[in-house]
Amino acid sequence: MNEWHGYTVWECPDELAAWQWEAVVDLICTGVEEFNLRPNSPQPAERLHTRANPDGTKLIVESVFRPDWLVPARWGLLIRDCLNEVEPPITGYDDDGNPIYPEDPRPYRTGTIQKMLGNRVTAWGRDGPWAESGDAARAYLAENAAEWGEVAP
Repeated sequence: MNEWHGYTVWECPDELAAWQWEAVVDLICTGVEEFNLRPNSPQPAERLHTRANPDGTKLIVESVFRPDWLVPARWGLLIRDCLNEVEPPITGYDDDGNPIYPEDPRPYRTGTIQKMLGNRVTAWGRDGPWAESGDAARAYLAENAAEWGEVAP
């Protein structure tokens, strides 16, 4: 199996509500195999690491990935299933005590997910070594320090 150790950033598309994006983040952070090939590695850097920006709309992921899963055609399947299974939150109750739910565009199709997230997932230095990917991730954080709650150097 081919592996790539590096950093990615995932950005919430405008089409997803916060409760839906939380489900996607949970999917990634729980370490599904495709995004976490070495969960028990003796090298800590090879294990899954994540970092969300303060408002939770972006997620940086460091891990050992299956490179063939770092394309919309593949991760779209996982995310589609995740979004179609997650239950929307109750936002209130009507006068008869029935729950009120947010507008729910399900069922999602793989193509819809691919279009939504296609330009919102970046794998830094995907064809290079881990160090280059890390350098690119750190450069991104430096360029976007305020958005990530950091003081610019």
